[in-house]
Parts: sequence; C-alpha cells; structure tokens
Amino acid sequence: MQIELNEIDIYNFKKFMFTKSKQANSYRNLAMFVVIWFVFIGILVDLFAKTMPIITIVSFFFGIAFYLLFPKLYRAILLKNLGLRPANPGKISKMNFELFEDRFSYSLGSGKAKASETFKFSELTEILESDDNYFLGINYGKNYICLPKTELVKSAIDELKSERKLEITEIKI
Repeated sequence: MQIELNEIDIYNFKKFMFTKSKQANSYRNLAMFVVIWFVFIGILVDLFAKTMPIITIVSFFFGIAFYLLFPKLYRAILLKNLGLRPANPGKISKMNFELFEDRFSYSLGSGKAKASETFKFSELTEILESDDNYFLGINYGKNYICLPKTELVKSAIDELKSERKLEITEIKI
C-alpha cells in the first residue's frame, strides 16, 4: 500500500524518538546515575580529606540541583532540535508498506524494499498509537516505523496486531 508522509508525521516521529525511545530512557537513567555519583564523590572526598561534612552537603545539593534541572535542559535541547511544529502538513515523501504471509516491509519512494527494510512478524515487539500516528517497534525498540493514522493503515495495524497477538499501547507525545 502507498502511504504519504507529511511534515507533521516526520515531526511526530522525531519527537517520539526524543521522548519515548530507548535512547531517551538511557538519558534519563544517566541523570539518576550522575546524582548518585555526585553524592558518592562528596562522601569519598569528605572521608579522605577529613574535612567537615560540608563537601558531602555541597555534593548532595549539586546532585539534587542536577536532578531537578536536567529535565529542563533536556527539554531545551529537544525544542532546539525539533523546532516548531509545521503549520501546513505538506507532503514530503511516499512510503510503501506491504504485508506478506510471514513478514512485512517498508520502503521509501517507489522502489522495492531492501533486506534491511523487511522484517518477520516475530521481530515486531510493540505497537504504539499516538493522536496522529502509529509507531511499530521492531527488535525490542531498537528500530521504529512511523505510520500515519488512516483507514488503510488501521486495517494493516489490526492485521499485524492479530498476527502477533500484541496490544496497541496508547502514548502521549
């Protein structure tokens, strides 16, 4: 089936990758690790330098400040990289999305799908649904395919859902 992706679909996909992907989760985990590291270093310096517990207290406050400020910093980076949401959904490209008996594939443009663009049904691990798009998680969230919400795509998603016995998870981007 031929699917048209527009600027809003691309914007939603970028925003999804910045906020909900495994890489975004690793950044949030890094923030928690840094807080623990600040406190641990403060305690070590305090033990070895035999100073008053002021270094521990200062490192604790730096850790808490980083934990509170990191989401705002990450959001600023997100907004800088995303820019503004496009007002007009101009057409960008066409994508072919095909379902076969035991696999599915996608390809940009009108060409045939490459081997890296063809996946077995067993490689599909999650189906996420936002207000405007579906996101297919492949290989445990390492790759995602963004599909716009249309009746044609909805029927294909229902077929994938029944084939893999997956539930559609609603997300807010």
